[in-house]
Amino acid sequence: MEESNNTPKLVGGLLISAAVIAGILFLVLNSDSDSLTQEDTQTAEVSQVEESATAAVAAEFTDGTFTSNSTYRVPNGDEEAISVEIVLANNEIVSLEFDVQATNSTSEQWQGRFSPLIEDAVVGEDLEEADVSRLGGASLTSAAFNDLLDDVRAQALAQ
Repeated sequence: MEESNNTPKLVGGLLISAAVIAGILFLVLNSDSDSLTQEDTQTAEVSQVEESATAAVAAEFTDGTFTSNSTYRVPNGDEEAISVEIVLANNEIVSLEFDVQATNSTSEQWQGRFSPLIEDAVVGEDLEEADVSRLGGASLTSAAFNDLLDDVRAQALAQ
């Protein structure tokens, strides 16, 4: 199984942290402890900074078509392959093609159960939020698919 790329989450976390720190500094430098109204205003400003930072992170995915391939090990020791082509628009998965590539009958069964469900599970979802778990009972295929999503996220951020 390929290593997952945590760069999008790390970058997002750093941006949010920087926004929160900037908001706190603003509050400290402009604080007036005698005024409840000013405190309410400052709290609202910090919330707006956090929301803006979150929106900025989510808005970084490039529209386009992305392809990812991966392998994963099954209990009998075989390595199975899967691939996906995902089309993104406005951070949303608008379509996907999942390629069943199993080489043994058990893996064919699990990928076969997973395949017809994956489109309904993620199309229409924000790429950052998309995640599957035991879809069709296929836990290994689901985990490998999530690795593919991580790869697509990295590709869409890099462009």
